[in-house]
Amino acid sequence: MNTTTAMADVVSDHTVSVVRDFTGLKPYEQAWRALHRATPGATPWQEWDWLEAWWNAMGGDAELCVSLVKRGDQPVLALPLQLRRRRMMGVPVRILEPLGMPDEINRPVPGLGEFHEGRLQAALGAVSGVSTGRQRVNVPAWDLLWLDEVEHDDPRVEVMLAWARGNGLLTGLWPLHPCPCLNLEQSWPDYLAGRGRHLARNLRAARRRLEARGDVRVDIAVLPDEIDAAYDVFLAVHARSWKAGAGLGFTRGRAYRAYYREFLARLSRDGRARILTLYAGETPVAAAIAVTDSETYYGAQIAHDERFADCSPGTLLEALELEGLLDERRYRTYDFFGAALTNKRRWTGDARQTSRLLVFNNTPRAWALGQYFVRVKPGLQRLRAEG
Repeated sequence: MNTTTAMADVVSDHTVSVVRDFTGLKPYEQAWRALHRATPGATPWQEWDWLEAWWNAMGGDAELCVSLVKRGDQPVLALPLQLRRRRMMGVPVRILEPLGMPDEINRPVPGLGEFHEGRLQAALGAVSGVSTGRQRVNVPAWDLLWLDEVEHDDPRVEVMLAWARGNGLLTGLWPLHPCPCLNLEQSWPDYLAGRGRHLARNLRAARRRLEARGDVRVDIAVLPDEIDAAYDVFLAVHARSWKAGAGLGFTRGRAYRAYYREFLARLSRDGRARILTLYAGETPVAAAIAVTDSETYYGAQIAHDERFADCSPGTLLEALELEGLLDERRYRTYDFFGAALTNKRRWTGDARQTSRLLVFNNTPRAWALGQYFVRVKPGLQRLRAEG
């Protein structure tokens, strides 16, 4: 177990531990689960089941950097970060970032647990080595703290900015992208009518074209054994999709496929995973993966067989999925997971606005990057806009 412990500067009766390997984090599993439950807005992509499945398969060359704030022996806040090295503008850069970045995040909350300004400042000070002018020991050397998809109205963002500026660090906060969502507390006929006749007409035409290729049905897997078998079908559909040709998603490697299988297996034990498969006759032509929590249904993955592209099987499956959810009335919100791409905008005009938050450490390379991102690049963009 590789940790460093110190008295927090802002919360005098708390201590902070920075956990640097998963063996050291494992004893806090139940505490992590409790902190996640206590965090409004936290998604399944910060749950313990996701974390363990992801780290075991995809941790790779990233280094764990989780800051735990405790009162006595009880963790009251977790700041889940990792350290990753990458090149930016030809320069090697050490980046502190949320676990799962850059590919597997969904609006990460910067600080699991009840919101408390002092605790978050203490967690930041410990994991970064920057705290009221004192340098911590055994913390990662870093250049850039980089958080994507933070919700712009999350009060934690303001705390992080104030903490950084109070320690003399350059910061940047920019709009990133909207994350689409849909209110599920309505009827399917009312919803479809509200999206316009063009969509309804296209769905009817797509169904007719697909029915010409075979009987149309949707199978929904929920139980653990069903999920495992349906996941194999999903992978087969994905292998025949345009995503496979582009090297996206599950074609990235065996480790990613293993991670997702384990993640779904864990959630399926509580009935929180679904795989929907659209068939034309006996041929699976589209498949979608979803995960859920108490009120939200997350559309996590979808793929369609490119041989049936003229039948719009992915769009048709999404429509059948939404119709079922609106009739089911079990969830309040459909979360489309990620940026507002065209295929998501057809279903909703609602979205959560997210931001990119950068904090530049006091290192030469971080200073240079900060000058570019905060001062030079915005100036160039203004000049281009002015023509």
